[in-house]
Formats: sequence, structure tokens, C-alpha cells
Amino acid sequence: MNTPPNNRMKLTAPGQAMERRSLSEGVGQTMSSVILRSDVRTVLADWQAGHRTSQDVHAWAEARFAVDDWECEDDVVNEVLAQLDMLDVNLLTADDVPVLLTMLDLPAGQAARASEILSSYLAGLDLLGRKRALARDPVYARFCVE
Repeated sequence: MNTPPNNRMKLTAPGQAMERRSLSEGVGQTMSSVILRSDVRTVLADWQAGHRTSQDVHAWAEARFAVDDWECEDDVVNEVLAQLDMLDVNLLTADDVPVLLTMLDLPAGQAARASEILSSYLAGLDLLGRKRALARDPVYARFCVE
């Protein structure tokens, strides 16, 4: 990340205000790990290639999203991570990786646009068909009840 440590953003939820960390704030404490775009791209590529399951991706995101030990490189990374944390609710699968990568192609400061891209994409899906297809998958089953 090119941002100096005293200017790192702490993002915890989509649309939440950012706070800046001062150099002295972390003195005597363990610094947070930063989730980079490249980290998210790697997870997405592994998922798309079948090297990670939906359960793996969800667990990875859940362990990092809105957790004090982790911070995102920027607001767009935070938005994509939020979506991965909710992949079970939104019924996102490895088939949806291209739209998530499109979101990651946006520059910092474009989280709202990233969310719009995903919303538009999801509006075009056959949600009922996806619910039927995922109804027996334990990651998604509780969200596939009609």
C-alpha cells in the first residue's frame, strides 16, 4: 500500500466514515494487517479456479470484515470484502467472480459505484433458479427457503 501508516483508512462497514490512525496510536500495540486488492484478487482467482470453495471464501472474508485486527486498503476493497462476507445471503458463487473483479477495478473512493455495479448485476440474475440450484449447499441453504 502506498499510503503512509499514519494515513491508513480504517473501514468496517460499507459507507461508514473513515478514521485516520496517528503514528502514536499504535505504540505498544500490535498494528492491524492490511487487506490489499491483490489479496482479494488472489482469493477470487482461487475460488473461480476451484481451488477454494464458497465456504472457504466466506470464512476468509468473515474472519477479516469488520474485525479490529484487519483494515482494508481502501473503500472499494472494503465493499468487495463486505460482499464476500455476505456471499451466502446474496447467493454469490464462483460464477460471480467477474463482477467482483470489475468492482475491484474501480479506483479508491468509488465504493458506491462498486455497490451499484453489483446491484445491477444481481438484478439481472434468475434468483429463483439460483435458490433452487443452491438449496442443498450448506453454505446457502438457509437463504434458499421460499
